Amino acid sequence: MDVNMLKWISALCAFLIFIPLVRNILRILFHQEDESLHKKRLKQLQKTEKRKSEQEKNKEFIEKITTPVSTYILPKIDKKKDLTQLEKDLKMCNWDKYFTPATFISLDITMKILAVIIGLIVYSIANLILALLWGSIIFFILNFLLKNAVKEKKLKILSGFPDFINVVQGFLVSDMTLVKAIESSIPYTGTEWSKLAQEFVIDNKTNSQEKCIEIIYEKIDIFEVRELWSLIKLNSEQGINIKECFSNQAKKITDLNMELIHKKINTRQIMATLVQAPLLLLLLIAISLPMVSQMLIL
Repeated sequence: MDVNMLKWISALCAFLIFIPLVRNILRILFHQEDESLHKKRLKQLQKTEKRKSEQEKNKEFIEKITTPVSTYILPKIDKKKDLTQLEKDLKMCNWDKYFTPATFISLDITMKILAVIIGLIVYSIANLILALLWGSIIFFILNFLLKNAVKEKKLKILSGFPDFINVVQGFLVSDMTLVKAIESSIPYTGTEWSKLAQEFVIDNKTNSQEKCIEIIYEKIDIFEVRELWSLIKLNSEQGINIKECFSNQAKKITDLNMELIHKKINTRQIMATLVQAPLLLLLLIAISLPMVSQMLIL
């Protein structure tokens, strides 16, 4: 090979090695890496702030439209009414970002008033059946959506419960502590249980293990889940190995999975019926309108 060719190849190799070296030196000198990391974190913070600002705007909008009801009507309603369950339901489906129990009740009353007004307008334009149909939808829609959201959230938590038990039990068998086992299970469980496990680990940094168990017990209003945490708390207080709680609960997983499958099938059947019923009703109304109009003319 020609000597000049070797020189050019050597120069090229040296140049390719030299470029990364210079770039790393420049990064160290001018903190370019820190700057890029700073920009990345700044974008993440901006996204979080934007999300929070949107939530705050929605919350303020709800408070504005419910102000007349919350000012004049809500104080006259029975003040002894227990709002604990409503507060739990709002937290369960993350509606507490937009509603307090008071604003939710105020919006529900506002929509009921609106349902009556719209029902009267539709009745004056069309007929009584359509007025009752639209009025009923607006009248019950908010409570229906809340109950449905809570039901869906509970179903998701219950669906991921068997996997959570199996994963945590596997870590407990290797002689991990409960907190460490729950922390280690985070990457291997579903979305809902990953969040709950993260919250449990964070709470454990400022509270005792017994207090953390009480917090998660109150947070999840599902019998099968509460049963496990009650057993964990009882065994922890009595000094019994917590692994037995998970092994005993694991035996119920097969029945729980079968029950969940049946629930999903029943839910889909109900939803199919609910979708078909309004369509059938509207079809009957459309067919009957010409006949009713002819009878009125006669």
